[in-house]
Amino acid sequence: MSDPRRVMWNGTVRSLSLADQLLAAQTAGCEALSITPSDYNRWLGTGISTREMRGMAADAGVGLAR
Repeated sequence: MSDPRRVMWNGTVRSLSLADQLLAAQTAGCEALSITPSDYNRWLGTGISTREMRGMAADAGVGLAR
């Protein structure tokens, strides 16, 4: 494996809010949470901006991956 980072696949936590998905990734010791275009668009539709998403991820110490 060329990238040893632990990444949480958001399909395992898709029913949760973004904040809760980030918390789950943080709790599991993952360095990143994968997101899909449909989830990104859904969060935009709830009023969370891209800047806010990135800030929430940074606050949780988790990156966002696609």
